[in-house]
Amino acid sequence: MGKFFQIITHAFLIVFTAEVVFAFFLLVGDLFRLVLSISSNFQPDGFQVLGRSIYWVDFAFVMFCLTVLLFIFGITRGKYAYRVIKHSLYFDDLPNSFDGFTITQISDIHAGSFTKPKQVQKGIDLINAQKSDLFVFTGDLVNNAASEIVPYIGHFSQIKAPFGQFSVLGNHDYGDYIKWPSEADKIKNLQQLKSYHAELGFKLLLDEHVEITKNGEKIILAGIEN
Repeated sequence: MGKFFQIITHAFLIVFTAEVVFAFFLLVGDLFRLVLSISSNFQPDGFQVLGRSIYWVDFAFVMFCLTVLLFIFGITRGKYAYRVIKHSLYFDDLPNSFDGFTITQISDIHAGSFTKPKQVQKGIDLINAQKSDLFVFTGDLVNNAASEIVPYIGHFSQIKAPFGQFSVLGNHDYGDYIKWPSEADKIKNLQQLKSYHAELGFKLLLDEHVEITKNGEKIILAGIEN
């Protein structure tokens, strides 16, 4: 049922977005025709109503198809197109021991969208290849249900960093986007999700902080709920 619902949701999203794009380009063309029609009122021949150009309709349809193709690529292949983006941060009051300290941050795992464990493993290997001092995950472990992460616990639990792995919850982790049989089931799901963070080796920070100590100096890592 979960996979079927996901397929239906994706199909609706693709078609709806593509139709919005199609309508947008038709509207742009109509507005342009309207301006030309109004301007023709000041010509000797008087006001003329211009018809839609078949070429512009064809162009709008091409944009519709392109939108569909881009969405399909993103859903099937793009979600595994991992990239490493590096930033250098500077702080005047940073303790000397933390000069050059490295952090790997990832977000929005959305485990329920994965279908290829081998591709997920490539992402895990890429994370560990950074050999960062600290790892942080900043929310949205699942789409809706805690059970989505279960098939991938063995993958994400491989992530290790010398100064620890830390995480916070994202908006999807609270289960607000699906209907639960009862409020108790929703609460149980959230508690289960929190326990999975521990199984992954992530220290979940819920409106709390930890001290990261190096050579007797320290920085504070804080995590807040969504």
